[in-house]
Amino acid sequence: SSFDFAALTGSAGPSGSTGYRLSAMIVHDGGMGGGHNMCYAHVGVGAHRQWLWFSDRFFGPVSTAEVEAAEPYVVFYEREDEHM
Repeated sequence: SSFDFAALTGSAGPSGSTGYRLSAMIVHDGGMGGGHNMCYAHVGVGAHRQWLWFSDRFFGPVSTAEVEAAEPYVVFYEREDEHM
């Protein structure tokens, strides 16, 4: 997922980009009375970028479809540039 925050930031980054892409999200599994927090993070550089899932001491690769189906309560974006 990508967004253009130019209207909010008022400036471009060093590469001239005002776009941001989703880089991580925190999700909760369980109900209001309890449950477990997990994280999806987009890591790596260029063609080696991949989505990983983290849960306590476990982690592993996941599909983009799984990430898109997640219902996060916190999302993290990073500025897009030619190095990503």
